[in-house]
Amino acid sequence: MNNPQHRLHINEAPKILMLHSLHDPANHYVWATNVHRQTRRTTVLLPYEGAGHSVYGRSDCTRDAVDDYLTELKTPSAGSRCTPAAKN
Repeated sequence: MNNPQHRLHINEAPKILMLHSLHDPANHYVWATNVHRQTRRTTVLLPYEGAGHSVYGRSDCTRDAVDDYLTELKTPSAGSRCTPAAKN
C-alpha cells in the first residue's frame, strides 16, 4: 500500500500541544516545525532546547506543560521554550 506524504488539515480540534527536542536523535526538529507551520491555527509547538527523543520527563517545564495540557487543555504561550535540564 502506498502512503504518500500530504499537507496536514486538522479541523474542529482543541489546540494541540506539540513538544519536540531540538536535538532529537531519531526525528529532526525540522519535522516538528514543518508540522506546526502547516497546522499553526490548531497547534502550539513547545521546543525543548536539549537532547533526547522523549521530552515529557526532561524538565519541570516540559512535565508541567504536558500536565497542564492533559488536565486543563491549557497550552503555553506562542514562542515559549523549555531550557535544557541541568546535568546531574
